[in-house]
Amino acid sequence: KDSYPGAVSNNNIAVAYHNAGQYDKAADFLEKAYQEEPDDPYVCFNYARTFEDTDPERYFQLLKKSYELDKNNPVHVFLYGHTLYQRGRRDEGMSLINKSVDLWTVRLNNGTLRSWDYGWFRDAARFLHRDDLVRRINDAEKMDDAPYDENNLLKTNSTRR
Repeated sequence: KDSYPGAVSNNNIAVAYHNAGQYDKAADFLEKAYQEEPDDPYVCFNYARTFEDTDPERYFQLLKKSYELDKNNPVHVFLYGHTLYQRGRRDEGMSLINKSVDLWTVRLNNGTLRSWDYGWFRDAARFLHRDDLVRRINDAEKMDDAPYDENNLLKTNSTRR
């Protein structure tokens, strides 16, 4: 689609503004991105987060939609499951939280965790009281942040995940 690159760009700009603490600007760009591409799971997820504190029902509906658009994204699975749990749908929520941990564990085992996965994965493991997994996540994150790889070669941006 012609509009897809615009939505991706607006989403990325919004993430940068959010990371810089400029939440209002981030919300503006996420709204634009969502208007351009409402069925993009990442845009939908990030847009949902703008309503977390201001409109809990809109937040929940968008979070559910992002999960339905990509049921194998562990971040979407975890946060939707956690929200279900908080809303009293504990069995369904726990099932999804466990699924998210399973999805992340595959990434952990094959070395494909992304930089943003660590914090979310750690939160899910802590929620499940999986201290053993929290230690593994912490160790993997330290290794990923190390300047040298397993062959003692210097990592560069072109080889990092």
